[in-house]
Amino acid sequence: MKPHHGLTLIELVTALAILALLTWLGVAFLQPMMVANRLTSQTNELLAAYQTARAEAIRLNRPVRLCRAANATAVACAGGAQAAWAHWIIVRPDNNDIIKRGEIRPNLVVRASSNLTNDIIVIRSDGLPVNTGGSALTGTLQVCAATANPAENARRIRIELSRAVVERASLGAGGCANAPGNN
Repeated sequence: MKPHHGLTLIELVTALAILALLTWLGVAFLQPMMVANRLTSQTNELLAAYQTARAEAIRLNRPVRLCRAANATAVACAGGAQAAWAHWIIVRPDNNDIIKRGEIRPNLVVRASSNLTNDIIVIRSDGLPVNTGGSALTGTLQVCAATANPAENARRIRIELSRAVVERASLGAGGCANAPGNN
């Protein structure tokens, strides 16, 4: 009898089944990590936007605004009722010059606490955040993924008088629909 070289059909199907199982397990374990990385990345982008707005307000010696924008080409803050952010801008309110703009990644929801009147953070020329009425501001921007996996499916940027603090939060799969509470 001649020795055969190669694989039988049963061996090939078995190997493919094992490969498919390992791929499925890999995707199942990587998905929460990918969601957590998207949350962290978007939170860091918004935190950097806040820091940029503070630096620009001090540099220009004029107030600037970090706010929700209606679309990718908007030149003014969207204003109105608290709504999910799809785009944001840093703008000089005196002449509507756009300093920087960005967008929120798909599958993530960004909402502002009610202290951020009309979804606007005004940063005075001394670098301190205030609401649109000029009062000292403490508020929260919340970045959320509408999933229960990972359990910590939200990041909150708490804006206080002279600093911004990032916290993790667990909201559950339906928790993204609600605006965060005030500090």
